[in-house]
Amino acid sequence: PYPFHREKYGLARFGWGGGMEHQTLTSVGNIAAEWRFLYVHELGHQWFGDALTCASWRDIWLNEGFASYSEALYAEARGFNGLPPGHEAYNAYMSSQLYLGDEPLFREDTTSVASLFHRVVYDKGSWLLHMLRGITGDSLFFTALRQYAADSALIYNSVRTADVQHVFEKVTGRDLQRFFDQWLNYPRHPFYAVSWQSVTGDSGAVLTLSIRQEQPEPVYAMPLPLRVYFTDGGDSMLHVYNDRADTTYRFSLHRTPVNLHLDPDNTVLKTVRYINTTAYTPFTVLEKVWPNPFRTQVQVKVTAWQNSPPVLRIYDVKGRVIKRLTPRVAGAFHDYYFIWDGKKENGQKAASGIYLMGSEPAGVAGKLILLR
Repeated sequence: PYPFHREKYGLARFGWGGGMEHQTLTSVGNIAAEWRFLYVHELGHQWFGDALTCASWRDIWLNEGFASYSEALYAEARGFNGLPPGHEAYNAYMSSQLYLGDEPLFREDTTSVASLFHRVVYDKGSWLLHMLRGITGDSLFFTALRQYAADSALIYNSVRTADVQHVFEKVTGRDLQRFFDQWLNYPRHPFYAVSWQSVTGDSGAVLTLSIRQEQPEPVYAMPLPLRVYFTDGGDSMLHVYNDRADTTYRFSLHRTPVNLHLDPDNTVLKTVRYINTTAYTPFTVLEKVWPNPFRTQVQVKVTAWQNSPPVLRIYDVKGRVIKRLTPRVAGAFHDYYFIWDGKKENGQKAASGIYLMGSEPAGVAGKLILLR
């Protein structure tokens, strides 16, 4: 529950360009619909920053990282940039908070305002919670988050990172010391160099995957999902735990792999370098279409490795291009989202029926069914 329910909550407009989370009465620089994520951020501070206040400036991520993650949860609940509520909107918002810089979350210089309110505190702090959610699962993550926000020993008091860690360890039954240490105390993120090969035999294929961490210390310990694409057009999700500088994994498969994508849903803050040229593809890969059939609009997610955003073409059954689409949202991880409202280039409604998709550059094979 809102921690100051007896005092209510309000917004006061002031002469600056941003916002400030004064307890129960946030100051904001403008009143407009496009500012709503700022309002969510400042409202999030009522729990994380006001009801629970960091005991030291070194722990300022407990304020700003939690409030920034509140924005991602709002995107998941209400949608983002044309994407409907759900996982895709959440992932797209997390990609907008991507931080791959060289600053640690713990702030050593507490005398500098610029250092305390550095971008790393907001974005990497949000990503720490995103990754914590990924390794604990939704049920345990939100249980722990609620317990932290309502702990009678902590609320309306000062807190440190150790308090968050203690609550999550108590709820999950896991030792999270290495997780918090690697993401808080070091100015880096994992840089994975990935190589792979497969050998096909009578009983299937053996996939050999090598992952080398190329960043300086630390060696990160994280679970990593792996999407493998096969010659028959299908794919499967595999999972590895990576906690060494250089590790090789082997999988026995019933189908022949032709490509792979490390952590396709971006559960880990990372950089990936594929050593095999076959790990990249010049084609645009169709990831998801929803809903299909559709009446008012259909959404398409694709992955494209080329430097420029792909263009999606909609064809009728005679092969004529009736619409070209550019991405509505471009993620930071080669993910692109398109929306088609069932209209032609001239703005007229397309007739009900079957339509095909293609892309520039080549790739994507999909069928759309438009209902009227």
